[in-house]
Order: sequence, then structure tokens, then C-alpha cells
Amino acid sequence: MGLSCFVHTGSLACYTSMIGMLPDYNDTVIFAVSNAIGLGDASGWALQLLVDTIIESESKTDYVALAKEAATNHARREIDNANALERRVPQARHHGHP
Repeated sequence: MGLSCFVHTGSLACYTSMIGMLPDYNDTVIFAVSNAIGLGDASGWALQLLVDTIIESESKTDYVALAKEAATNHARREIDNANALERRVPQARHHGHP
């Protein structure tokens, strides 16, 4: 038998949120909020970890490894973006832009 889980995500400047409802577990509701956007899905991972704990899942997701991977990927994108911008600056100056 499957487990019913209803999830909704949201975000605004400076925060992300996720709400999960588990009607098969005494109508349990979980609300996870993180006060930052950028490196990864902290509120999503928190909700998943809590659901795994509540339902006593045998899944052993390594959320620390996911967070480290997300941070590394974010840092790489920042470096790539900075390098791309540096390559464009001399071209813009050459075409008469300050």
C-alpha cells in the first residue's frame, strides 16, 4: 500500500518554504522554512528528513552530502559567471561602452 503525501513549495526574496501533509499518519502536517535561497533546497531536505523519520523509512539519504554538493556546484557557477563577465568587459569597452 502506498503512502499519501501532499507537498507544496514556495519562495520569496530571502526564504523558501515547504509544507507536507501526511493524511495516513494522524493527519500530520510538516512546515519547513529556511531563511536563505541559493545553495540548495534546505527546506525541502528538512521536510524529507522529517517525513522519513515519521514514517520510519529505511531510506538513508545523506542530506549533508547533498548540501555539500549543492554548495560546490553553486561556487562553480559563481566562478563561471564571474569569468564570463570578465571576458565580456573588454569586448564592451572595445565597442565604446564604459
